[in-house]
Amino acid sequence: MPRTTTPKAPATDHPVLGRLPAGWKAVRLGDLFDFRNGYNTSKEHYGSGTPFVNVLEVITHPSLRVEQIIGKVNIPARALEHNDVRYGDVLFNRTSEVPEEVGLACVYLSNDVVCFGGFVIRARPKTDRLDPDYLTYALRATVIRKQIVALGTGAIRSNIGQSDLVDVVMAVPPLPEQRRIARILGTWDKAIGLLGLQIAAKEERLRGLIDQLVSGKRHGAKGDKLPKGWRWVSLGEVFEFLSTTSHSRSQLIDDPEKGDVLYIHYGDIHATYTTPRLDLDIEERVPRLLRGTTIPRSADYLKDGDLIIADASEDIEGVGACVELHNVDGKQVISGLHTLALRDTKGLTVQGYRGYVLRSHQVVKRIREVATGSKVYGLSRTNLAKLKVPLPSPEEQRIIGSCLNGAYDELDILRTKLEHLHEQKRGLMQRLLAGANS
Repeated sequence: MPRTTTPKAPATDHPVLGRLPAGWKAVRLGDLFDFRNGYNTSKEHYGSGTPFVNVLEVITHPSLRVEQIIGKVNIPARALEHNDVRYGDVLFNRTSEVPEEVGLACVYLSNDVVCFGGFVIRARPKTDRLDPDYLTYALRATVIRKQIVALGTGAIRSNIGQSDLVDVVMAVPPLPEQRRIARILGTWDKAIGLLGLQIAAKEERLRGLIDQLVSGKRHGAKGDKLPKGWRWVSLGEVFEFLSTTSHSRSQLIDDPEKGDVLYIHYGDIHATYTTPRLDLDIEERVPRLLRGTTIPRSADYLKDGDLIIADASEDIEGVGACVELHNVDGKQVISGLHTLALRDTKGLTVQGYRGYVLRSHQVVKRIREVATGSKVYGLSRTNLAKLKVPLPSPEEQRIIGSCLNGAYDELDILRTKLEHLHEQKRGLMQRLLAGANS
């Protein structure tokens, strides 16, 4: 007799999730999970006891293990029975300062008993047909995030509740397919993690190298005693302080069609410009002032080699962070809010070295000693002008600058490779979680 085969079920179309492969189902989160809000208590009960998952950990980690949980709380046994977190439970943050981060999912992947806070929602699976590793990816997929963000409410803070999450719809493939997808994406995560460790180790070695070279320790310098040919100078002896502006972030755009003047914002010195050398031929890293924005006549336009210093920071480690401008090449560039702009008009420093003058350990220590403030630390022009820095000969500066810039170039290659891995993973997630390869 001829063999008969069961025809494969056809793919189906879903109004939110799009085309789903055969065997995949569109399911409401309310049909997959039981939801519960977390535990609240008075402040004196925090600091010891049971590991306690807070909202920041949920936002930060797609998956969470007990060793990543910092906080603890003394919670009665009866309360812990209702507010425990078990392996495979999903946690959502109820609130966020920005809508894009509300309701982020975090899957708990340890067997140790922990509990969760009042700004967190626990989702406990009703079924054993969900793979926890798959959920770490699926619940942060773009199609899920769009649904959750759209449900967030609030003017100052974005909030979401259990009643909102129950109606979010996700695609659930068969369990073997969930495990296959998680295995593939996990391979990408391992590669990303290993490269991240390599970058962190190289950054640590580079910080040590900067301190050795810029302070003169490599030549045996100790304390305030400098090697032959080096001298202590104040920044005011070397640099002229330029006029800056004070435009806010709301006046900045990234579109080159809508703005001509590049703007160095102190927040970008802290968060975006990862090397002491800011190359302005990579313009997408530098925002622009919206065309038509008034610029004071006193504002100085910047040139190659100018040094831009962040004079304010919410943490003491960030105050005094600086970059040296490269490849200005006729562009209009100004230094903005909470920055100090310096120009060497006497030719005492070498271009390519200036970005390192504030980066030795002893100079950083002195910057922190003169920084003022409690919640926000500030650095005044007067204090910075008096700051003493060790200065080698121009020839020594060229050698040091060349060595350190070469090391940063190697680091940038690794960072670019890491960005590509993240891009590849995002593209792969989009395909796999939509069932494109099923």
